[in-house]
Amino acid sequence: MKRSKIFTKNMNFFMAMLIVIILSVLGITLAITIASSKNIGIKTTAAPIDVIITYDNSVNGSSVVSVNNLLPINDSMVTGVNVADSRVLKVKFAVAGVSSNPKNSIYDIALRDLVVDCQLKTEEVKWRLYKNGSLLSSGNLSPTFDTMENNRLVLTEIQQDLTTTKDEYVFLLWISENCIGDISSCLNNIDQSVYLNRTFTGNIKVELSSKTKKKLERPTSAAIDPTTCS
Repeated sequence: MKRSKIFTKNMNFFMAMLIVIILSVLGITLAITIASSKNIGIKTTAAPIDVIITYDNSVNGSSVVSVNNLLPINDSMVTGVNVADSRVLKVKFAVAGVSSNPKNSIYDIALRDLVVDCQLKTEEVKWRLYKNGSLLSSGNLSPTFDTMENNRLVLTEIQQDLTTTKDEYVFLLWISENCIGDISSCLNNIDQSVYLNRTFTGNIKVELSSKTKKKLERPTSAAIDPTTCS
């Protein structure tokens, strides 16, 4: 009887820990490739625009794959460009133009050719983009933030100047832990097992342009229920 009471009293904790164990065994597969650039809105009278894209071999190569490592993490632990936690997908790369480019050359950083399971299209899957060590933009994968039309998610809120000076970027992606503090007090919100065995793939591309800068207007829609995908 005494053992039964102990188990009943701590049932919330045991169930929460079971979810954590399951997540650690069956995680998410993510793959990001730093792909070639894409020309968008370049005037026909302008000279060709070229960009040099490099990556930091000490952090990643041209492709980054995370298998079963993307477990929920407290947002406060996603500490910026120097984060080294395996629960955070991190991609570091650099962008620079060439001297022959038109003076008004600009660009966006975007995720293209996205294949994202609907269960991951939620506010709990978050991203940040840093430029030269400073936070440039942030968001999540919910359609309430961006519907990702044509399998494309623009990361820059406004176009960046393309010069011969190298700009360093760090892209982070993670699942935000939705229970902070006493784990037994938030059992109803902790079940993130809906993310099990899900997949996210895409290409990071530099979208080149010679038009005037224009602030991004994101298409949005209603939130998706990750349990029904509707």
